[in-house]
Amino acid sequence: MTTITWYEQGEFRTYTVDELCAIAPASIPKGATVWVDMSNPTPEDEQQLLTTWLGVHELVLDDMRPNDDLAEGMHPAKVEEFEEYLFLIFHAVPIPERKPDEDVGTFIHRIRGQQLNFIMTEQLILTHHEVALACIGDVQRMVLKNRLAMERGPDYITALILDEIVDSMNAYNALVEDRVEELERLVMKGESTYTIRRLLDHKNRNQFTRRKLMQHREIVARLSRGEFKVIGMDEAVYYRNVHDHLVHAVDHVDTIRESILSLIDLYFSMSSTRLNQVMRVLTVISTVFLPITFVTSWYGMNFHHMPELEWMFGYPMVLAIIIIISVVMYVVFRKRGWLA
Repeated sequence: MTTITWYEQGEFRTYTVDELCAIAPASIPKGATVWVDMSNPTPEDEQQLLTTWLGVHELVLDDMRPNDDLAEGMHPAKVEEFEEYLFLIFHAVPIPERKPDEDVGTFIHRIRGQQLNFIMTEQLILTHHEVALACIGDVQRMVLKNRLAMERGPDYITALILDEIVDSMNAYNALVEDRVEELERLVMKGESTYTIRRLLDHKNRNQFTRRKLMQHREIVARLSRGEFKVIGMDEAVYYRNVHDHLVHAVDHVDTIRESILSLIDLYFSMSSTRLNQVMRVLTVISTVFLPITFVTSWYGMNFHHMPELEWMFGYPMVLAIIIIISVVMYVVFRKRGWLA
């Protein structure tokens, strides 16, 4: 679906793809702002708007499309300036609606990143994505209520969308933090295989998230410095605000990473402690039975001339020796704390 919003002199107008393509991009009047949002567009719309109308380079078109050979099918975040436009790739993190009684772990695994492409000129912003995104819908509703946003131009609208994306990233990090706290309680309860697998899974996801955030932080830093002609210096401050939020998101991810690593260390430490306790019990049992085994082996020798074998109190004596040895060793181990 392709939505076209044209704002000029305080009024909003909507256009069809054919109507917009009848106007050359260079002919868009100064002071007008045009937002073309392409959500899961048809190949015909892509051909008409991107190739024919805007003349987007074929390599840019290739970067905009999903690629199964890349992580999560998304091209890495990037920013590239061409003579006629600025091309930007960002990764949105749409948070779906949580099902009733759905645990945090299952909910997190349903969250998937989505590639969001931007093409910007001084009067035009084009957003391109494969699925409907809340960050786009929220900003669309906001600019329709607040005309000042459209008056400030495509660079300001882009900053608003990026800020919404970063907010969703922070919301995702908060969910992961809640999940790590759940896993911490499981570790303390002594849960084993399931817990360590989930911890390692979140460790890998955390590393992936951090790499993505670092890419986004570098791109937004460039946008905030006014390196590109379509980003006005008056709007650069909003990109610095987005950059600050990204710094916070990276710090949050680092904190989660430290928590995960601490839990992994705690898990193996507790496993080692439990193993040591088992080995202590087995060692005590073996130590107790060692002299008993010696006594029983001694009197188990099949020699004829052993006086105790024919003594009427021989069996009770051996039994008493075994009991005395066991009690004495138990008392010694108890006093030394080896049974704690």
